[in-house]
Amino acid sequence: MSTRSVLAFLFLMAVALPPAKSGEAAGRLVSLAPSLTEMVFELGAGDALVGVTDQCRYPPEALALPSIGSYQTPNLEALLTMQPDMVLALQEHATIFPRFDELGIPYRVFDHRSLDGLLVSLGALGQLCGRPERAREAQDELARAFAPSPDSADGPAMLFLIGRDYGQGGIANAYAVGRDGLYDRLIAAVGCQNAYSGGLPYPVLSGEGVAALAPDIIVEAVYAEMGTMEQPESLRRDWDSLANLPAVRDGRIHYIDADYVFVPGMRLVLLKRDLEAIVKTAAP
Repeated sequence: MSTRSVLAFLFLMAVALPPAKSGEAAGRLVSLAPSLTEMVFELGAGDALVGVTDQCRYPPEALALPSIGSYQTPNLEALLTMQPDMVLALQEHATIFPRFDELGIPYRVFDHRSLDGLLVSLGALGQLCGRPERAREAQDELARAFAPSPDSADGPAMLFLIGRDYGQGGIANAYAVGRDGLYDRLIAAVGCQNAYSGGLPYPVLSGEGVAALAPDIIVEAVYAEMGTMEQPESLRRDWDSLANLPAVRDGRIHYIDADYVFVPGMRLVLLKRDLEAIVKTAAP
C-alpha cells in the first residue's frame, strides 16, 4: 500500500464524528493535553479553544487561554464553567472519563502513543474543526518526516534516553526508547538503528544494561519539568562510570533540552532536525 493510500485510510478512520463545514468553527473546545492544543492551532482552529491545561504553552497564544489546571488532575469545576461543546482528551486521561459521563461532559479520546495515532488524530481534528484540507497537509508532512531512511539498516546504533536517575555518579533506571511506534521511527528516519532491539516500548536499563547494548551514539532528552534539574557537567559525570564504552570515551553523548521532545505532535519534526544534526557530527 502506498503512503498516500495509507494516509487516505487513516483519514477515513477519523470521521466518526459529524464534520463541521469547511472553515467553520468547531464550537467551544477544551484541550486536556499540550499535543492536542498544538494540533488544533496547527490546523488554524485555535480560536475554538476556550480552555487548556497549565502544561499547554505552545504556541504562545495558548498561554493567554484560561486554564483548567494540570494535565494529570484537571479542575472539573473550572471545566464546567467553560461550557465546552467538546473536551479533547488522551487515552492517558481514562480515569477521568467516568466523571465526565456522570456530569454529562462531551469528550473525544485520542491516542498519541504512536505515529499512526497522531495521523488519525490530525484527520479527526480536521473534521471536527472544519479544516480537512489542512489536516491532510499536516498528515503528509508528518508522514514524510517519519519515513525511514534507506541507510537505517546499516546505520550507527543510537540509544535514546528520555529519563534516568540524575546526579548519582553512575547510570541507573535509564528509560530508553524501545519499540514504541513513535520515537523509534524517528531513529530510523535519521538513518540509525535502535541500539535496543528488544520488544519493550520503554525498557528501563541499568548501567550494565546500557553497556551491553554498546551504542555508537547516546542521546539524552533533558527538560527541567521532566525532572532534569542538573547542569550538563553533572549529567556527563554520571557517564564516567562507563568510561570504557566507546560512545562515552569518544564523546558521543548528546543532550537535547527542549519541551517538544515530550509533546508527541507536529513539533516532532524539530526533534528529527536535532537528531539529524547529532548523527551528522557524531556518527563513528
